[in-house]
Amino acid sequence: MKKKEIDIFDEDAETQVEAIIEGSTLVGGDGPFEALPEIQDKDKCYFPKLSSISIPPTARDERGLLKNVKYVFKEDGTVDWRKMLKPEHFVPNREKTKETDISKIPDEHLLILLDGIKYLAKIRGYHEIEYSPIGSLPFQDYVNVKCTIRWIKNFEEDHCQTFSDIGDACLNSTKGFGSLFLGPIAANRAFIRCVRNYLGISIYGKEEMAPEGDEERQNAEKASRSGDSAAPPATDKPHKILLNKMKQYNPPLTFSAVKDKMIQEGEPGAKNWETIEDIPNIVIFKILERMNEKLKKAKS
Repeated sequence: MKKKEIDIFDEDAETQVEAIIEGSTLVGGDGPFEALPEIQDKDKCYFPKLSSISIPPTARDERGLLKNVKYVFKEDGTVDWRKMLKPEHFVPNREKTKETDISKIPDEHLLILLDGIKYLAKIRGYHEIEYSPIGSLPFQDYVNVKCTIRWIKNFEEDHCQTFSDIGDACLNSTKGFGSLFLGPIAANRAFIRCVRNYLGISIYGKEEMAPEGDEERQNAEKASRSGDSAAPPATDKPHKILLNKMKQYNPPLTFSAVKDKMIQEGEPGAKNWETIEDIPNIVIFKILERMNEKLKKAKS
């Protein structure tokens, strides 16, 4: 008689075992177990032990925790997500330490790699991740993205929770090749902040940090402290970008010239601007969009 495979599904172990039996076929899951023919030759059956069968990587127990992951818990019984990270998920913060041995570096001098954040999100469990740009006016030198994650429920939370955070990227917070991909960088930063803030991890992600030794960023800082006497140091990134863009004109634009132009065009509140920091971000976006177009035409 022809041999047929028998698939048996054990719901407790959430795994499937196979048996080779002459003249019988069983389908796992919701199959009609009561209709099985009697096994005549049990010596020809092979049933592997459950301990020898690997649990699917996505199988979770009644607490919502992955079965194949060893969790570390705090004294209050909740998961210690910081201790769930592995040494390879960290790098030293070069602005704070020269030590290279991760085991010797305190948390405040460490940075988490993106892979570490992805690992935490995976083992915590989520239904979906959504990214959306903030602001209705797109412009090429500054991107702000909101990341929203809908987490699965577990023993810590009795219902699905939704958590959001934001991340931004501009020419002054990226370096080299990264300046061509402000959108993905902003999205990664938003994702990192969303995960670590929801899980209560205070260590910054490596992608959140401004590039080390960025000459353009340092020049932007200098530009904000010189040139137009009416423009004191700017602390907000859109204002820094505007200052840099003003320097690209020949001759460079001054704050007074920008203010006068906005007053002529009837921009509300422009008469009350005392420094470049008084310009609302939404107005800066409008100004930068127009300046980019003019500079682009001048080069062509």
